[in-house]
Amino acid sequence: MMEPLQRTEMEDIASRIIGCAEADAVAVSIDSAVTGNTRFAVNELTTVGDIIDTRVNVTASFGSRQATIQTNDLSNDVLRTAVRRAESLAKLVPEDPEAMPPLGPQTYPIVDAYTEST
Repeated sequence: MMEPLQRTEMEDIASRIIGCAEADAVAVSIDSAVTGNTRFAVNELTTVGDIIDTRVNVTASFGSRQATIQTNDLSNDVLRTAVRRAESLAKLVPEDPEAMPPLGPQTYPIVDAYTEST
């Protein structure tokens, strides 16, 4: 069975992105999940499938200007390109008078929300 990325893999991706960023601030959001589908036709099962999808959002900020790029390619070159594009776009957008300063580094607790029996 396919599995979504583990926490350590996501931390590695975020570290690679943050490490190559030149913006005043960079935020990384990673979503990795397995989804399934089942199709019925004429009261019978016709198709079943699983899809694993990982999406990485990179938000670059320069002062109150910010832009976000999303990719699902986790290669170093593509992640570096996503950072550069987010930074380039952030420099082009107008100042946002309602922008809030970015949060500092965050620590998230490990939540054991998986139960083998279910």
